[in-house]
Amino acid sequence: MLMDRTSVRRALDPLEKNELVCIESGEDRRVRTVRLTAKGRLLLAEAEPRWLAAQESLLKLIGTDRWDSMRKLLRDTARIVIHRDGAQK
Repeated sequence: MLMDRTSVRRALDPLEKNELVCIESGEDRRVRTVRLTAKGRLLLAEAEPRWLAAQESLLKLIGTDRWDSMRKLLRDTARIVIHRDGAQK
């Protein structure tokens, strides 16, 4: 996953607010440990079968060739963005 620190924090804030994750400081001030709470683990366990069913449904709809092409295109696009951002720094 390609996300900067601010984006990660923005994504985690509502999860922390809803007590789905716990964010703890590490030994180093720059380090944070994120772990699922019991409530978060329960929600994940409930969501996983639905997520897998949705993925299976999409795969049946578009087929494996199109799925593989989409994954390759996304992977290649991410690499282009990473190299572009690295060159601009």
